[in-house]
Amino acid sequence: MEKDGKITQANIFGIQKRYENAKYYVYIVRVFRQGSAIPTFIFRRYREFQELNIKLRCIFPDMQTQLPMLSTGPLVGRTHVKQVAEKRKNELDHYIQRLMHMPADIAQHDLVYTFFHPLLKDEKDAHLAHNPKLRQGDDVDSGREVTIAPGEVNGQVKLSINYKDDALFIMVRHAKDLVCPDGSDPDPYVKTYLMPDPHKVTKRKTRLVKKTRNPTYNEMLVYKLSLSEVKNRCIRVTVWNSDYLKENAFLGGIDIPCAGLDLSRETQSWYRLGNLG
Repeated sequence: MEKDGKITQANIFGIQKRYENAKYYVYIVRVFRQGSAIPTFIFRRYREFQELNIKLRCIFPDMQTQLPMLSTGPLVGRTHVKQVAEKRKNELDHYIQRLMHMPADIAQHDLVYTFFHPLLKDEKDAHLAHNPKLRQGDDVDSGREVTIAPGEVNGQVKLSINYKDDALFIMVRHAKDLVCPDGSDPDPYVKTYLMPDPHKVTKRKTRLVKKTRNPTYNEMLVYKLSLSEVKNRCIRVTVWNSDYLKENAFLGGIDIPCAGLDLSRETQSWYRLGNLG
């Protein structure tokens, strides 16, 4: 996450009440980075902060007394009460301030920077952070439905691509608006090849993400090849729905000729998925 810039300040900006089968609260975190006066906003649940806290304590066992604390254990019957959310808002703001003032090996650890890195869902919901009513914990409907005609594919994939240290690096960041052929939410994963590849020796793939049309991966796929060879290849990206009971379903793909990319620097872009010939 180095290219995002060093975090100079972070704080709890507000809370929002949401619905997804049941009511729950998310906390809006405002993040400022070095070299930019414009903040980014991320949306995290309390349990995600708890997971971060637990992981940091596992990574830094000798810093148990210095690391900031969060309350642990389930709050059965009270988790979604607004008064509890307001109390946790203050607790989380204090936690973040303590975390940001820890030694650099903790405050700037990859785990911390990954947590504060905006996901696709954060980018989509960033405008909600500026709504005072929603910021105070009132209702928000963040659901989005995409429908497609039978036989068509839909969606996009976000990639960062560059060549360095004698290797091609493809960072699969997000996908969005993916839909199964039957209209249901997929369990999507991404595959890449460097074409031509008759024996499929360049196959790489991400993990799958369960039941979502808008998955986040942030996974790096690496090809150790000479630059001259890479420039003669085409990056084939395909997205699939994993199904243990029947054949995996094709959700879309795209071919990206390496000759058309500036591989001397990292290029990041959304690519629209379609049917491949």
